[in-house]
Amino acid sequence: MSISVSATRWISILTIVTAFSGCATATALRDARRAEERQDYDLAVVEYTRALQRDPDSMNARTGLQRARMRASQDHFTRARRFAATGNLEQAAAEYKVAAELNPDNPVIQQEFIATQNQIRTKVPISRDGKTQLEALVERMRDQPLPGLAIPADPLPDELNFRNAASDVVIRALAQMANVNVVFDPAFRPQPINIDIRNQTFEQALRAITGSTQAFYRVTAPRTITIIPDTPAKRREYEQELVRTFYLSNADVKETMDLLRIVIDARRIGAIAGTNAITITDTAERVNAAGRL
Repeated sequence: MSISVSATRWISILTIVTAFSGCATATALRDARRAEERQDYDLAVVEYTRALQRDPDSMNARTGLQRARMRASQDHFTRARRFAATGNLEQAAAEYKVAAELNPDNPVIQQEFIATQNQIRTKVPISRDGKTQLEALVERMRDQPLPGLAIPADPLPDELNFRNAASDVVIRALAQMANVNVVFDPAFRPQPINIDIRNQTFEQALRAITGSTQAFYRVTAPRTITIIPDTPAKRREYEQELVRTFYLSNADVKETMDLLRIVIDARRIGAIAGTNAITITDTAERVNAAGRL
């Protein structure tokens, strides 16, 4: 039985690819072991994971990864206890969380993580009616329009004409006239438009532009709008979120932000420059959870 030249060449290519793959796996394993020797167990987890991705059947990579995860988890657990002992509960909670992710089957880590979260909650001042400051703010502001989150109603110049202009360029130009900041969703794609604007406000013009270019907008911060592609997925993404601005009378802004990041896993939270206030953009569940702390 003879093997064709092309088949022989293919076998040679497969051999080379296999050799390179084996070499890459061996390199990752070597780097992982060196990291273990330096007691850099986080890096060891990364390298063993890389080796296992390249060779899912490697027992050395699999057992090494399990060992490194346990040791890395113990390191983070130890650091968490040190932070907790010095009263740095936010850092302790962050370390406990990493330790739990590395070793989710350890009940002690989970218990310490939950206990630390509860300690953080008790740091929030309670008012006479039994509500935390954030809870009282949520209740008070839930059905009220948010200050600053409205598009200015000032009219634009009497007459504006745009011909074959990109929609993002037109929106930016109008926003500059209205002194409004514009953010474009990463999925937004501009479209060419022709539009005549006569005796309109910025909001009226914006509705006309977005309505004719398969887009919509949301007011996401004071004097700031976000332009979004009008798709069912984007509608769900933006319409299921709430934007709430909380004006804090006594609480420290940074401490409150750290608290919300740790306890309710809030990610889009920021301070408003020049004020003792924070803005949370998140699901209704998480925004309301902020009030139950």
